[in-house]
Amino acid sequence: MGSEEELRRLEEEFSALMERREELDAEVEGWVEERGRLNERVKRLRDQARGFRKKRDEANRRVQELRTEILRLRDGTDSMKSELQEITRRLAEIKPSLTEDRRRLEERMRRLEWEVMTTPTKEMMEREEQVAKDIKGLKRQLEAHDEVERLEARRLELRAEILADQIRVKGLGEELERLRAGSQLNHKKMIEVFEEMDRGKREADGAHEKVLEGRRRLKEVSEETHNLRGRLQHLREEVKVRKKEKLKEEAIQRIKEKLRKGEKLTLEELRLIYNIPQLCN
Repeated sequence: MGSEEELRRLEEEFSALMERREELDAEVEGWVEERGRLNERVKRLRDQARGFRKKRDEANRRVQELRTEILRLRDGTDSMKSELQEITRRLAEIKPSLTEDRRRLEERMRRLEWEVMTTPTKEMMEREEQVAKDIKGLKRQLEAHDEVERLEARRLELRAEILADQIRVKGLGEELERLRAGSQLNHKKMIEVFEEMDRGKREADGAHEKVLEGRRRLKEVSEETHNLRGRLQHLREEVKVRKKEKLKEEAIQRIKEKLRKGEKLTLEELRLIYNIPQLCN
């Protein structure tokens, strides 16, 4: 194969390599952009998953607080129920001993006290023991009424407190269930986003591999292009020298032909003769 044909072949090969390098460069750039897009998407998904996890954890902390509060209220309710049972038992013991109502007992107490104050001492001494006994009995009856009233008041108070705590526990329980459902939903969403993020990471890793592979091939093509450029430059110089030698040889033949015919030489032809010693002999 002639040098010129080899040169054309190499130039075509070099042109194809340059086109291939441009294609690879564009391909690598495309994968770099795709990798960046995927990494940004993974970052957004990570932030989203963290948001769901934060909401889940906040709900779980609140659920634990509510459980603690519910347990505290239930313990308090159990304690009050125990006290209420004791009050009921105590009332059952005391009430049967109340043979008269408070108003009549207080009236009898006032009459006895009036009698003590208004009856002459001598006359009162004869009845002092019985009156003292009656007053003592009335006081015990009145104290029993006081105890019943106090216990009844406490019983009403306990029932009100128990009812209030039960309502509170019910409300807290409903809030707890809402929070638990919300926590489960946020956990589910977090898992879904993490799974989507993992898929995105795998896609981003794939794009990164494409970038590395593209750059590796681009490096190979660039090295091949560099080597071919050197060969082309050398071959072009060689073809240039050969063309120059060929033109010189053709010029020499023309000069010889003119000299043989005795024709006049041009200035360039004369210069060429002086530069070629064999033509001067």
